[in-house]
Amino acid sequence: MADPGASIASAIEAAILLFSKRGFASVKIADLTAAMAIRPASLYAAFGSKAERYRRARARHFEREEPLWQVPAQDPFELF
Repeated sequence: MADPGASIASAIEAAILLFSKRGFASVKIADLTAAMAIRPASLYAAFGSKAERYRRARARHFEREEPLWQVPAQDPFELF
């Protein structure tokens, strides 16, 4: 049996890519369902709405990128 967590993770990645390329306003439900390889009913059952899908994709993206944005614990200029 397929891992549901892996399926959700791959769907989130597909949504991140789509929203990144086209922006929230340009992405239609049909675009999301095609990219995520799911039916509209499954999209609504799993994520509730396009806006919720966007929020979760954005949160996942920043979760992954956060280390790049974090301020170092020690001021790097104090090292010199």
